Amino acid sequence: MSFGAAIASCFAKFGSFEGRASRAEYWRFYFFCLAILLGALVLDFNVGTTITDDNGEFQGGILFWLGVLVVFFPFMSVSVRRLHDTDRSGFWFWIQLVPLVGPIVFMVFTCMKGTPGENRFGSDAMSDPSAVFE
Repeated sequence: MSFGAAIASCFAKFGSFEGRASRAEYWRFYFFCLAILLGALVLDFNVGTTITDDNGEFQGGILFWLGVLVVFFPFMSVSVRRLHDTDRSGFWFWIQLVPLVGPIVFMVFTCMKGTPGENRFGSDAMSDPSAVFE
C-alpha cells in the first residue's frame, strides 16, 4: 500500500472500527499525523497563535488543536483496526491510558505481524486488495 493510499484509506474509513489494517497502513498514517501536528505547531509558533495558561505555560496552538480534531478519529479507527489485525479486541486501545507501561504495550501490539489469512475480525488486508477501499 502506498503512502497516499494509506492516508486515503484511513480518512475514508474514519468511522469504521470493523475489519483489519496492515502494519503499513497504520504506520504510514501514524507518520502522516505526526507530520501534520508538528507542522501545525511550527506554524503556530511562527504565526503567533500559541496558547498559554495563566502561568504562561505552553498549552499548544490553535492550528495544532485543529489538526488534532481532524486526525483523532481516523487515527483511533486505524489503531483499532490494527489491533484487529493482530487478533486483539479494540478495547486494547485504552491500554495507552496506563502510565509508562501502556503506551509501550500498545506500540508492541502495533508493531507485531498480523495474523495471516482469516481471523475473527475478517480477512487479511494484505491478501484482499479490494478491502483497502471498502
